[in-house]
Amino acid sequence: MIAGSLTFEEIESSTGRTYAFAVFAEYTKSGISVAFGVFAIVYLARRLRKLVSAALSPSSLEGLTEKQSQELLPLVRDLHSQLVRLCKSCPSQVDRVPLLAQAVSSIRESTEELDEVLEDLALMHDKVFQDLISKSIKEVRKPAHFEAMHH
Repeated sequence: MIAGSLTFEEIESSTGRTYAFAVFAEYTKSGISVAFGVFAIVYLARRLRKLVSAALSPSSLEGLTEKQSQELLPLVRDLHSQLVRLCKSCPSQVDRVPLLAQAVSSIRESTEELDEVLEDLALMHDKVFQDLISKSIKEVRKPAHFEAMHH
């Protein structure tokens, strides 16, 4: 499915499933088996990459209503928090297993990208922010000679 054509329900569902899997990955990492924990981390890294590049891409988010973005915000915030906890709890020994090291690195990158998504969701319908951006753009577009004539 093309990123821009996702419905709110698909975005919300994909984000929720990824959050659930992040919780699962945290759980498996700490106990069940090393092999299963590695699989969970690698799968989570791929799922996150897909989530950030498709469901939570700017083109998907731009069509959300204010209500939808406000509904999605806590879910993305929870996912982000879970990923931060997961990354902090990964032992330094993950560097010894290339596949795991690559997956953890990808999760960290996706976590940083989710931070930007959180900002976008929080500000996309903020009237004060939108007005500030509009004024800034108008100021930047003013010709230099116009400024000189009015000072």
